[in-house]
Amino acid sequence: MSDLFTITFALLIAFIFAEIFSHLGFSRVIGKLLAGLFLAIPFLQDSIFAENSIAIIEVLASLGVIFLLLLTGLEIDTKKMRKNSKDALFIAFFAALIPFLSGLFLARFLDYSWTTAFVLGAALSLTAEGTKATILIELKKIKTKIGSIMLEAGIIDDIIGILFLSIIIVLSKGENLLANLTYFPAKIIFFFFVSFLSFKYFPKVFSSFEKKHSEIVIFNLTIILGLIFALFSEVIGLGTVLGAFIAGVILQKSFALKSDELKEEKDLKLLTFGFIIPFFFIYISINFDYHSILHNPGLTFLILFIAIIGKIIGTLIAKPFTSLSWQQLHLIGWGMNSRGVMELIIAEIARSNGLISNELFSAIVFMAITTTLIFPIILKQIIKINPKIMQ
Repeated sequence: MSDLFTITFALLIAFIFAEIFSHLGFSRVIGKLLAGLFLAIPFLQDSIFAENSIAIIEVLASLGVIFLLLLTGLEIDTKKMRKNSKDALFIAFFAALIPFLSGLFLARFLDYSWTTAFVLGAALSLTAEGTKATILIELKKIKTKIGSIMLEAGIIDDIIGILFLSIIIVLSKGENLLANLTYFPAKIIFFFFVSFLSFKYFPKVFSSFEKKHSEIVIFNLTIILGLIFALFSEVIGLGTVLGAFIAGVILQKSFALKSDELKEEKDLKLLTFGFIIPFFFIYISINFDYHSILHNPGLTFLILFIAIIGKIIGTLIAKPFTSLSWQQLHLIGWGMNSRGVMELIIAEIARSNGLISNELFSAIVFMAITTTLIFPIILKQIIKINPKIMQ
């Protein structure tokens, strides 16, 4: 099959599934994820996805995450983020620590090596901004207090995830772990120093440039800035998510000088949700291996249980350090459960370097997909019962 056929067919299936589930009253995200699971059926995957086609889907999925976090930065209420930063910090810390320790001890109890245990703990500890942001934007809850805390805690978790990823890459190459991690704080400081200068000076330059150019040029510049920051943060070893989000925040301040509604933001949303994001969810699901799950369902469901409980307990433990109610923390715990990007990258690097088995890899993929599927269902039900809980 040609690459064009693969892309067209995958996009069509994602569209059909998303519309079916939307019509049934569910989030379109669920439909897109299930479309990926449908495409992951062995005989379909073998006939539709050639090796280079999967590589193209992966590139589109990576762009989807970048565009989504760029859009999130444009839409997020930065005042609420600053106000809730203490809450988000403690939630991120405990919601990462408890699942990490749970995964570590579970793997050791099952007689896996310390290296494998570390990989499993790292995979269970993380959350995914892409899936969470998609759902919050879809439900128009991204600017709420709880929505802001979920996203900010997720960004902090991404930084933790990058640290874990750095450790796993070093382990896979047999390099000196201490020497590599020594530079990590310096990378963070350098990135935020450049971001601070950009936030301070870029809006003035952008405002002057904007007056002399068309909307197409401005939209083009918006995407380029997002890609540049994503590339910058990736090159210095911090991944693309943080850079794309910061670019969105910088652009939000730049566009704040305009009095009319943001056309660029609408255009970016149409491009992101209409074309690119479906490939992100498809890519998550086509990593799924049905045979490995059927071979050892006990391991799979044990990891899923530990992952869900660990995130919720970790979030609830943060209660003494936050201003949030138990109900709000419970909801955030489900939000922190939504996974799908960094966990799969960590798992794939570990699998390809022999640090974990295919069986354990598939269990992690199953966990990532299932927790992502559960979140929008739980979120809608809780909001239905308590409409003001997100405020």
